[in-house]
Amino acid sequence: MARRFYLYKRGGIYYAKLINPETGTPMNARSTGATDKDEALFVIAGWLKNGLPSDSVGGRCDVAFDLEAIGKDTRLDEAGAAKIVEALHKRGLVDAVIPRAESFLS
Repeated sequence: MARRFYLYKRGGIYYAKLINPETGTPMNARSTGATDKDEALFVIAGWLKNGLPSDSVGGRCDVAFDLEAIGKDTRLDEAGAAKIVEALHKRGLVDAVIPRAESFLS
């Protein structure tokens, strides 16, 4: 069975890099919020079972997606695109978006 995540400690907190099952590449590291290894593994097991939460520890919002997969994902709709644009705007990566349709980002 292929590796599903990497676990490491930074500043006393355990972080995990989950492996994207479609591409086999590691995703961005996420804090488990745990200082105990067993607790961190429990958090990771929840992520693997239920998916990544939209909010990380501390209330900071993280966007968890693979950029290559977005271009190939036929399920991406206006609502999903709006979430991506909102995340990019919050991080200061875009100033303005020109919507293709009236309903986009409304």
